This record gives sequence, structure tokens and C-alpha cells, in this order.
Amino acid sequence: MISIMIIGNGPAGISAGIYAKRTGLDVTIIGKDSGALKKADKVENYYGFSEPIKGVDLVQNGINQAKRLGITIINEEVISIEFNEDYIIKTDKNEKKTEDLLRKNNNKFLLVKLSTLLIVIPPLYLYLLN
Repeated sequence: MISIMIIGNGPAGISAGIYAKRTGLDVTIIGKDSGALKKADKVENYYGFSEPIKGVDLVQNGINQAKRLGITIINEEVISIEFNEDYIIKTDKNEKKTEDLLRKNNNKFLLVKLSTLLIVIPPLYLYLLN
């Protein structure tokens, strides 16, 4: 079973997954697309880049980093979430079980179950909710 599933595979979801993975969790990220950043013609206000980068390239860099760390990324649309001791995430193609769930709601991430992630990365939790 997956330790934590993050719904939303845009930059915020990928970043949350990277932080969670670095604490030793088994992380799966699931979403239907990779967010609005990929539509940006160029990104110039990002630390560490001396030249502009296309949004699609920046998104792909984040995805590559997550995959290099061993994070599973599933490109499927989440249809429903059920809870019965663990979370059951149903997609348009599949079904997965997870102990903890992080999902995006109104451009903020909400921890649906707090047991794991809040303990290991509280700064991320506070950042995502503010």
C-alpha cells in the first residue's frame, strides 16, 4: 500500500512529493495534467536560472527530479475518493489504496488525514495551507 498519495501533479504536487520522499515515505502522485505552468512561454522570476526557461521545460525538470527519487507519477483523472480505514482513490482507469492523502482544493493543499505528513514535514504543511 502507498504511504501517501498526492492528488495533483503540477509543480506544487511534485514539490510536496519530493519533500515527502526525502523523509523516507513511499509517495505516489496522481493527476490528469501537470498544471498551468506548462502553458507559460517563459519563466524569468525563478531562483537559480540565469536565462528564462519555458514553463513546459521547468515542469518536466520537476517531474524528472521526482522520478529520479523514485516517486511514482500516475497520469489519470481522479473520479472519486472513498474512506474505509484507508483511502481508496478511483480514477478513470484504476483504483489505488493509500494510508494518507494530500489533495488540492481551491489552490491550496489540504491534508485529508494527518498521521504521517504533518509529523515529518510541518513546514511544508504550513506553507501549502497559507
